[in-house]
Amino acid sequence: MSERKAPVGVVVDSAADVPAELAARWNMTVIPAFINFGPESYPDDGIAMPRSEFYRQLAEAKVMPTTSAMPPGLAVEMYHKALERAERLLVFAVAGNLSSIYNTLVLAAEQVAPERITVIDTRSASMGAGYQALAAAEALGRGATLDEAIAAAEAVRPRIEIWAAAATLEYLRRGGRVSTVVAGIGALLQIKPIIALKDGVVSIPQRARTMSRAVDTIREWVRACAPLERLTILHADYRDGAAALLESLRDVAPAETWFADVNTGIGVHIGPGALGAILVRGA
Repeated sequence: MSERKAPVGVVVDSAADVPAELAARWNMTVIPAFINFGPESYPDDGIAMPRSEFYRQLAEAKVMPTTSAMPPGLAVEMYHKALERAERLLVFAVAGNLSSIYNTLVLAAEQVAPERITVIDTRSASMGAGYQALAAAEALGRGATLDEAIAAAEAVRPRIEIWAAAATLEYLRRGGRVSTVVAGIGALLQIKPIIALKDGVVSIPQRARTMSRAVDTIREWVRACAPLERLTILHADYRDGAAALLESLRDVAPAETWFADVNTGIGVHIGPGALGAILVRGA
């Protein structure tokens, strides 16, 4: 007897940083983006190239690696497989103005079955996108319709906050995000920018003189958002720092809190040692 299909399946791209445990729990399909070192290309799944190896090569690279959307053919293939388990698909992509992933997933959907695949631009990244997929999956688990699941995801979006502090300006400089002069002054003065992402817009709401002070500021901002519905501690190959940050927030952290070793699309710009938080304010 063939297995009965789910009415709606949830799909995310790997740049959403959904922990493997959550993806498995809600039967999410994860389509990987790619990281490219010269002619070599690897799926950004943390397996083909572990994060520690990625940062090792990043530090040694004479030419900055690039990140790219998944090949359209891979998206098509994974859509077909997902449609073997679900009648329709609800796909959550990281912000379309920050990545070509959204457009790739839309084009692949048009090739496969546009009437059965709905692609959502989350206007966010990392678990900011993942939280929206999770809200939809939980709603579907309660018996929600496709439209109700989309509404559940959209209700979460304005309550998401993302902040991260880069330990160094070097990778932002190498990627052309800041000038050599600014990076040099920043290194001299130990200036650490705190980066925010809200509704698809990246900003630097504050700068700190040290990494410790930057993390203190993020901690203060997280506390100011309590009560929290969800919390993920963001880090770039810095699990010890992430664990310490979470420990200092235990009194406001939800019972289930996650860690995200950020995808390479973010890591290539902020470099190792970055710390941050992604949260959903209480409704």
